[in-house]
Amino acid sequence: MNQQEFLQALELELDKISHLDKSQKVEILDAHRELFRLGMEQSRTEEEIAASLGTPQAIARYYQAHQLITLAELEASFLNLFRAIKAVLKLGIANLVLVLGPVLGVAGAMTALLAAGLVVSCSGLFLLIGVIANLIQPGIVHISDLWYSDSLTAAATISMSIGLAALGMLFLIGDYYLWRILYRGTLRYLRLRLNRKEDTYAQ
Repeated sequence: MNQQEFLQALELELDKISHLDKSQKVEILDAHRELFRLGMEQSRTEEEIAASLGTPQAIARYYQAHQLITLAELEASFLNLFRAIKAVLKLGIANLVLVLGPVLGVAGAMTALLAAGLVVSCSGLFLLIGVIANLIQPGIVHISDLWYSDSLTAAATISMSIGLAALGMLFLIGDYYLWRILYRGTLRYLRLRLNRKEDTYAQ
């Protein structure tokens, strides 16, 4: 593949990247045109330079991964994070899966923490509403009358239910901040892995 064929193929591949604007495409093509110029100054053939740069498809996947990571940084969502991870995995970067394994394990633990927070919080709220409602109109909410058999028991139950709801909220707040840390940390790791490929896919 000579320089013209290489750059034409690369341009076609870059056109497939939806989040890459025209100026970025021009910059990438100019950078690779410059790599050909530098290579030919060293008496290398166009075919040798093209082979050393990798396939246009692989180069385009690299820039697509960069764009998706940037998008995930600007617009935080698990869909954008998933797309960025998927794009980097397509590059076949070594050890990525080994590192993402523990990250996914932590994500699973935090999902369990989120579920626990919801259960504790909802249990406390249900008990609170149930006791107050039954003190006003007995039998309106189906809970055991042991929770509000006398005023002292009812007061203790109300205090406990408020405590449970508050504890659940603390779980949820903590989980939110942990998710943010994991999200940003995963994106930083993905970008770090990409930066190690700069010598091959230089912009």
